[in-house]
Amino acid sequence: MSINWNCVRPMVLGLFCIVAAGCDPAVNVPADVRPDAGSSVTESGPNPEPATWSEIVGVVDLRKFPVMEKAVYVQQNAAGSHFTLPMGDVAQAIDFHKAKLAEFGWKPESDPKLWQVLPQGAQLFFNKNGQRLYASIGVSGDGNLNAGLFHLANIDARRFPRTAVAELVEELPSRVIYRTLADGEKIRKFMSEELAKQGWQEFRRPPIKGLPPGMGGTNNEARFLKGAVGVDVMTYPIDGETQVMTGVRVLPNPLPVMTEARAVEYEEDPVQLTYATPADVGAVLAFYRTEMPKLGWKEDEAASKKDAERREAAKKAKFDKPKDPKAGDLDDAEVVTLRFDAPDRRPLRFEVLHSGEVSFVRFTPWPEEKK
Repeated sequence: MSINWNCVRPMVLGLFCIVAAGCDPAVNVPADVRPDAGSSVTESGPNPEPATWSEIVGVVDLRKFPVMEKAVYVQQNAAGSHFTLPMGDVAQAIDFHKAKLAEFGWKPESDPKLWQVLPQGAQLFFNKNGQRLYASIGVSGDGNLNAGLFHLANIDARRFPRTAVAELVEELPSRVIYRTLADGEKIRKFMSEELAKQGWQEFRRPPIKGLPPGMGGTNNEARFLKGAVGVDVMTYPIDGETQVMTGVRVLPNPLPVMTEARAVEYEEDPVQLTYATPADVGAVLAFYRTEMPKLGWKEDEAASKKDAERREAAKKAKFDKPKDPKAGDLDDAEVVTLRFDAPDRRPLRFEVLHSGEVSFVRFTPWPEEKK
C-alpha cells in the first residue's frame, strides 16, 4: 500500500492536540528575546550530524514493528508506523508500545514533560543510543483509537534557531510551536539562512499537476533535508501574529543530494528528486555510486547497460535529422541513466544530463515492465 506520510503524521499529531489540554497553554516569553536553539532544553547548541540510514534502521526498523491485535489500516515504512484499533483503549495502547519497545531496548524519556497521558490520548517519547521515537495515541470522535510511532533519529526540534518569540505554545523534540510578530516570509528567509549554515539543504515539492503555479499549499512552508532527516517549517497568520511550527522527521525514502545542488525539488511518495549542479557527469556518477549503497540501494548494472544501449541507438537513428530549434543545446547533451534496487522498495531510475556548464539530476520510479 502506498503511504502518504504527509497526511498520516499531521492527522495523528493533530488528534492528540485536540484531546490533550497540554497542547494549548502558552508560556509567555518577552518579545525582544531571540533564544538560540538550545535556550530551553537540557542539551545546548545545534544538533549533531544526523544519524546515517543504517544507524536509523539499525536501532529499529519500523517497517517490521508489531501492531496491536485486530488493528486495521496498518501503514508502515522505515520512518513511521501507524494503525487504527476499532474501539481501542488508550491505556492498553500505551502498555503495548512500552512493552514492545522495551524488547528492542528502547526506554521512556525521563523528562516528565515528554510523557503526557490523558484519558483520550497520550504522547510519549522513547530513547535508545541517542535516537528518539515519538508515539502519538488518541481516540477519535467515532471511538476508534489511532496510534502513530515516528522516528526522529538523533535530531531535536528544540535545538533549531527561532525568530523573536512572543509566545511559546509547545516545545517537544518532535516539534516546536511558537508565535511571533515577524511575518511568514521573513521567518522562512531566516530559517533558510540559518539552516544553510548548519548544512541543511532547502527543497520544494514538485508542482502539483493541474494547479496554477504558486498554489498547492507551499507558500507557507520551508522544507529542508540533511541525510535521512527532514525539517519542516510551517507558518500561519493568527490574530495579527504568525504561528510557526518547526518539525523533525525521518524521511521514508531519503536520497542523497550533492552539496552544490540548486533548485532542489523532492517528493517522498512516489519518489521524485530533481536539481541542478555545476558538477560534471563523472562527478555526479561517482557521488551516487558511493552514496546510494549507504541507503541500501544497489545499482542494477545490467539494466543500466541495456538502457544506455537503447539511448545510443536512438541517438544514432536521429543523427541526420535537423535539430529542433526550441531544444537549444539539449540535443547534444550527454545523458546517463542508471537503475537502483533496494529490498521492499520500488526500483528507481536515475538520470543525469549535462548541458553547457550544468548537470541536471533526476530520480523517478523505474517504469514497470509492460506485460
